[in-house]
Amino acid sequence: MVILSSLAQQESESISANVTMGLKMKMKRGEMVGYNGCLGYDYDQETKSISINEEEAEIVRYIFRRYVEGAGCFVIAKELTNLGYKTKRGGLKWHESSVRSMIRNEKYKGDLLQGKTFTVDPITHRRLDNMGEREKFYIENNHEPIISDELFDRAQEILRMRSSKHGSKHNSRKYSRKHAFSSMCTCGFCGGTYIRRIWHHGTSHEKPAWQCVKAIKQGRKTCSHSKGIHESFLEDAFVNAYNKIQKDNKTDIEEFFKNIEEALDVNRLRDEVNELTSKIKKLEAKSQNLLDMRLEEKISESDYYKKYNVIEKELVELNDDRNEKYESFKGEESIATRITEFRRVISEVIEINEFDRDIMDSLIDKVVIGATDEDGNANPHVVTFVFKAGMKFNEEFYKKVSNSSAIMEEENLSTYAKNEKQVACTYAPNTTCGISCIISS
Repeated sequence: MVILSSLAQQESESISANVTMGLKMKMKRGEMVGYNGCLGYDYDQETKSISINEEEAEIVRYIFRRYVEGAGCFVIAKELTNLGYKTKRGGLKWHESSVRSMIRNEKYKGDLLQGKTFTVDPITHRRLDNMGEREKFYIENNHEPIISDELFDRAQEILRMRSSKHGSKHNSRKYSRKHAFSSMCTCGFCGGTYIRRIWHHGTSHEKPAWQCVKAIKQGRKTCSHSKGIHESFLEDAFVNAYNKIQKDNKTDIEEFFKNIEEALDVNRLRDEVNELTSKIKKLEAKSQNLLDMRLEEKISESDYYKKYNVIEKELVELNDDRNEKYESFKGEESIATRITEFRRVISEVIEINEFDRDIMDSLIDKVVIGATDEDGNANPHVVTFVFKAGMKFNEEFYKKVSNSSAIMEEENLSTYAKNEKQVACTYAPNTTCGISCIISS
């Protein structure tokens, strides 16, 4: 029995190794392996390919558009449920985990990543997420995309930013953006996050407010200057800040945007990336041909490794060069996209009379509460809105757009602005709102 069991196990491991090798070769060729269904696509069993389901694709576009606009996964899931959209399996209840996994799915931009999970052994058949233990295969432009590369990359950028702010890789906190100012407000004195609380809870005077989490959990000594601020005050402050930009600075901001766009070179960088990608593909094909020749024993082992090392060295250099160019390309492309979005929102809404969360999500990256003035005095009632326009404006620009009461010195910025080395256009706080505005990346 022991001998028979050993032989059976050896046979099972041998079959498993052959199947794994076969699957790996299919993945390398770009064939889809283990497709489990994906909202927005239909799977063809015969051709082993996927095609766009236009009705479902509209839901995918809605999810990415709302996420880039600033809505969190919890909010988007709630919206989809209220709108009556169905999941891939026909369910009407949406969960934030499902929305988050869709945002991470590279298939929606036309690429295919295979080898995300692997089987530990053929005996237990236990599967684990592939964190680098096995080889992965990434195929670009594998099928027709539902969303653009720019929109997908922007969503990943927001996802990374939110993950880094709200937990480590081992202890990640969920980022739901349940409320308009959730995870956006930062303390200008200690750098801590502001959280939402209900003052006078259960009474007729109940009001939502925002307070520094360090002052609440670690005591007032940790952040003695911060104070709680009514949610209605933050909403009014944004309305005033937005209308001030529309009224005073719109022309000069547009002029500065044009100067920035003239300095961008997105098309040239895109062409360089495509050219390097083409060279890499040719070398990879040459490497594969070389391997086939070696397997067929058309060349000796020494000749194979001699030529293989030359190809691999060139591939490493080309990949490094392409990665560098790609980062530059994506950076400039992101700036152009944000400028376009900023223009769109500013042009569509001339003036607002009440708080609009959608407009704020489209324009604002951070809200810094509290600042220190030029004499070192702490002012906990100053609200600084950091706009996600995609660049840092210099002092010369702010001299043009700021009014006569503006404060231009960098040392007068809030703690957050100092740490980011930004130069701000700060309107002198008045008795009604005390707003200061920063436009930055």
